[in-house]
Amino acid sequence: MGRWRVDLCVGADANAVGVVCAVHPEGVSAHLERQRTLTRAGWRLHDVFASRWADDPIRAAPDLASRLGRR
Repeated sequence: MGRWRVDLCVGADANAVGVVCAVHPEGVSAHLERQRTLTRAGWRLHDVFASRWADDPIRAAPDLASRLGRR
């Protein structure tokens, strides 16, 4: 959207959510600006940093599936 990108978009139309897997490459300030801008535009965003699950995709998968399935 505009100059902002997210790592993954899941779903379509009103059910779409943006997935952010890392801090914006330009740093924390750019990351926060992107979050605020896209949220104000109606995007539902989820930070899904690997460190949340100790870099373990087996632990991450069910949690992500339930988080991204919420409306």
